[in-house]
Amino acid sequence: ILMCRRVGCACALVFCLWAVAVVDARFIFPSFLWGRALLTLVLLEIRVMRIPDTMSGFVFGAGLVTSLIWFRPSFSDHALGAVTGFAVLFLVRHAYYRLKGRQGLGKADERLLAAGGGWVAVTGMFSTLFLAALLVILAVCVAGRFGRQVRGTDAIPFGPFLAAGIWLTWLYGPVFISG
Repeated sequence: ILMCRRVGCACALVFCLWAVAVVDARFIFPSFLWGRALLTLVLLEIRVMRIPDTMSGFVFGAGLVTSLIWFRPSFSDHALGAVTGFAVLFLVRHAYYRLKGRQGLGKADERLLAAGGGWVAVTGMFSTLFLAALLVILAVCVAGRFGRQVRGTDAIPFGPFLAAGIWLTWLYGPVFISG
C-alpha cells in the first residue's frame, strides 16, 4: 500500500508539472484537480478492474462545476459533451452485447466519458475516443511484441485509455480541430 501511495503521489506531481508546462495559468488549479481525479480513477481500475459509481459521479460533477466556473459562455457545449460521452459508450456497450452476447464495456466507461465530456466539451469527444482507441491498439501491439498475445475475450480495462484521451484532449485541445 505504501508503494501505491508513493507511485500515486509521484504521478500526481508529474500531472501537475505537466499541466503547469502546457496550460494557461488560469487553468492550473482545475488541471491539477482533473489530473489527480483521473489518476485516482485509473489506479482504481487497474487495481480492481472497476471504477466506483461515487468516484465517477464526483468527477462528473466536478467537470460540470469547473465548466460553469471557467467556461461559463460555453457551458452548454460542456453539458452536451457529458451527454454525448455517456450516450456514445452506452450505445456501443449495448450494441456489442446484442452482437456478441457478452459485455464488452463496463458501465463505468460510459460514466467516465460523460465526466470527460463535462471537461473537454462536445468538441473534445471525438478526440478523446480517437486517442483512447489509438492507445489501446498501441498497448495491444506492445503486449504482442513482448510475447503477451491479447485475445478478443481478454478483459482490458478501457478506463485508463479513456482517461489518457481525456487528459491529452484537456491539455492540448481536440485532435483535427483547428482554430
